Amino acid sequence: MRNKAYRWLDFRGALQKCQIHLVDFRKFQNKEPYDRIVSIGMVEHVPLNDLFEYYVKAFQLLTPGGLFLCQGISSSSTSPF
Repeated sequence: MRNKAYRWLDFRGALQKCQIHLVDFRKFQNKEPYDRIVSIGMVEHVPLNDLFEYYVKAFQLLTPGGLFLCQGISSSSTSPF
């Protein structure tokens, strides 16, 4: 999956502007804050009791005024399927 994402970024001319990280969000650290963080299709895999920590971590990694884009699938149903 990571290789496909890198090829897509390269095709779009954005490879030098972006980073891709496949890591447990609780263990992720970075020396410099980010101007933008994009999380696509990940939030629905975060256990409910870890959601607050997920959002706090994302905002801690942002520069002041930075942008966090979080795209996920949601449902109003309580069914697990």
